[in-house]
Amino acid sequence: MALVELYRETGQPRYLELAGFFLDQRGRGTLAGSRDPAYYQDHVPVRQATGVAGHAVRQLYLLAGVTDAYLETGERALFEAATRQWQDVASGKLYVTGGLGSRYEGEAFGEAYELPNDRGYCETCAAIASILWNWRMLLATGEARFADLIERALLNGFLSGVSLDGRRFFYVNPLLSRGGAERAEWYSCAGPSRKLGAFGKVVRSATTLPPTTHRACRSTSTDPPLCTPRWSLAAARPCA
Repeated sequence: MALVELYRETGQPRYLELAGFFLDQRGRGTLAGSRDPAYYQDHVPVRQATGVAGHAVRQLYLLAGVTDAYLETGERALFEAATRQWQDVASGKLYVTGGLGSRYEGEAFGEAYELPNDRGYCETCAAIASILWNWRMLLATGEARFADLIERALLNGFLSGVSLDGRRFFYVNPLLSRGGAERAEWYSCAGPSRKLGAFGKVVRSATTLPPTTHRACRSTSTDPPLCTPRWSLAAARPCA
């Protein structure tokens, strides 16, 4: 995502080309480590992937980057791979709260329908990554199913991780606690505060007026719209 965003800000093709290079290298089993290559999403080439696997946050951020690359290049193979993996998530690896990643071991996705309540990991950062990815899929297609998952993750899988006073957070969000689960104080790894500050960027989008509203909330709009992509909705620029 960062390299594509740098390309958008500077207009220098080398950043987009480097992003494409990293995507091309994924899936060759070359990432170092003692874990299975699937943990790093290095077990299958990006364009051939049919389902999500491994570390949930890493997988979802990778898919956000894949979708970003598609938005800038128009390469259908990237979009088709992202769509297949979205369907894999939505059909059997998604909690009712929008939480993602059912395994404590590896903070990872499990098998289809492996969604335990008390052992569900559902990392708050995975909910954030889901929002970022679905926002890009929404801009690429205009389809409401992606807006629906943004709303589910935002209002359930993400907000459950933040205390009402905004001073503490949950790193993981199981659906069942048998006692002892308490939010921790903020520390350097915590991302929820930044996502709360960026909420306005997923309220609406537009390529032409009137804009499309995705979140029902009390708000005021700005002119120009919060997100005005450079092209049609089928190749829209995300508000990161």
